[in-house]
This record gives sequence, C-alpha cells and structure tokens, in this order.
Amino acid sequence: MHVDLLETARQILCRGDGANPSQTDLRRSVSTAYYALFHHISLCCSDLLGRSEVKSLTRAKNQIYRSINHRDVTAACNTAKKPGLDFPKPVSDYAALFLSMYRSRCDADYDPTSEGNFNLPQVQNKIGEVEQAIQSFDAADEDDRRAFAVLIVVKSAKSGSK
Repeated sequence: MHVDLLETARQILCRGDGANPSQTDLRRSVSTAYYALFHHISLCCSDLLGRSEVKSLTRAKNQIYRSINHRDVTAACNTAKKPGLDFPKPVSDYAALFLSMYRSRCDADYDPTSEGNFNLPQVQNKIGEVEQAIQSFDAADEDDRRAFAVLIVVKSAKSGSK
C-alpha cells in the first residue's frame, strides 16, 4: 500500500492544467506521503512480528497491522532517539523522519494558519525523503528493524504500575 500511496502523493501534484498545485493539493500530497510512511511501518511490524506460514497465525499478523496507531509509533520514534538504544542510522533516520512527517501531516490536515507554508519543491522533497527512508529502513538488518517494531507494538508500562 505504501508504494501506491507514494505514487498517489506524486500524482496529486500533477493534477490540473499544468499550473502550480493549489495549497489543497500540496497539503493532500504531504498527508498522503505521511500515510505511506505510516502504512509502511504498520506492514513492517506485521511482517516482522507476525510472520508465519501457519494459517491460524495469519490472523495475528492482521491484528498486529490493525493495532498500530499514530501515538504508539511517535512514542517509539521518540524512544528510539534515547541514548543507549543505539539503533543504526537507517532506523534512527526513519524514526526522525516519521516524527517530522507526522508534524507536517498535522500542519497540512489541521492547521489552517499554515496556509502558504507548503510549496512544490518542498513537498516533492518530502516525498523523496519518505521514499529514501523506506528503502534504507528495508535494507537495514532484520534484527534492528524487529527491535524497532517491538518498540511500537509493546506498550510501555505506566510508571508506578506493578
């Protein structure tokens, strides 16, 4: 799905009569690029933690995919930046870009005061960054990707709970 979403983000920029895309199209493209990243990490978590040839475990894979939410991914991305976890660059860069794209998506979708803050080269760059981050993440060591996936799906215990 993430590949199709990236293509859609690009196509949105090419709509119309060849003139510069409207702010609405630029915003929609940013949001779509973010969702490409979100669905990519959801699929990675599902594949890395729910992989099995056993048919009965296919349901577990789907449950993992559907359980991923924006808050948990952003929390994991913030945790991944903490000293001592030492994720390799492709994973830490992915986490940093996810946080950046999450903020951009929120601006694009929910902040009417950011009118005019999006321009064509900036949005094209964001799409390219998402594509590159996905490729680099996918090329990273499977154990590192799995460790990041665990950060996302395993909720931290609340402080003070036993």
